[in-house]
Amino acid sequence: LIGAVLMIYGVSFLKKGENVVVSYANIIKSKGAVAMIVSSLLMAIGRIIDRKFTISLSPLGYSVGIYLVISTYILVYGIASGSRISDYTNLIKQKWLYLILGGICNAYSYVALLKAFNYFGVSVAEPLSMLSVFVTMFFAKIFLRERIGVRLLAAVLLFVGSILIY
Repeated sequence: LIGAVLMIYGVSFLKKGENVVVSYANIIKSKGAVAMIVSSLLMAIGRIIDRKFTISLSPLGYSVGIYLVISTYILVYGIASGSRISDYTNLIKQKWLYLILGGICNAYSYVALLKAFNYFGVSVAEPLSMLSVFVTMFFAKIFLRERIGVRLLAAVLLFVGSILIY
């Protein structure tokens, strides 16, 4: 119960208002905040599906399969939404180094998470993966010059809350 309360309070920091009710009203009005909440829900469902399949499959093989599906889906969706293949080929030509670096980081982190499921289970490995929030905030402050401020407290509340839930 304490973990859930900490998480609910921590989320209110996304669009801080004078009280929690106003903060949540601000969140509902924010397309970005709503998108992150939807993303979190879909990610949670995805993690359960991931674990279900990696019980009997290699995490590496599953990762290859899932990334092929994701890439194909996004390509088809992009073309159906009006993008051209040349948009993607130009992006690859211009930003190839960033695509390779980002791809390597994402691929290794995903395989490591799937392997962690074998040792800790989803209910422990997934909350521990929230440690990336702090690393991301640190890098965002240094490389992107983002102002972190009160978000650090929100990240601490969310992390502690997720650990207490599990």
